[in-house]
Amino acid sequence: MDQQYEIIPEDGAMRALVLALGFPKPNTGQGIGDTLNKIEKYFKNRFAIGIVDDDKRKPKLFEQYENILKEENALRLLQKPESRHYLIVVEPAIELWLLKNAAEIDLESSFSSLKELKRITKDESAVVKDQQFKRFLNALYQNNAPGLATMKEWIDELYEKYF
Repeated sequence: MDQQYEIIPEDGAMRALVLALGFPKPNTGQGIGDTLNKIEKYFKNRFAIGIVDDDKRKPKLFEQYENILKEENALRLLQKPESRHYLIVVEPAIELWLLKNAAEIDLESSFSSLKELKRITKDESAVVKDQQFKRFLNALYQNNAPGLATMKEWIDELYEKYF
């Protein structure tokens, strides 16, 4: 599987996460609204997975993903009824979720604070290339952090179902 355009992370930090999980060519949204719009516009009758934070403000399209398929490790897998459109929702936000995963496996974060991690993840273009962030994600994945393992498992299961 060399291209995963069907995976649409909502931002650069989520894209870096998807890359760390071993999916080398994901699509990318610019926020939850753009991610959902891309799914609707470009994947009308096709399989797609959006990966988004559990933002306080959600676009109307989010409400259409009413089927809760799974909930585990601060992740929810949602499906839009009668479609092949899915969302993996990270709760509450990626920065806290990553730090929680690090704590669960006793991995010391290379970031001095949540504020520093948020500063790095907010730079959309730089975060995917940030070596410190990439090392952190790779360490989480290699040490089998529960949330990352769950996300990869769900994506793999969905790919097996449709391909």
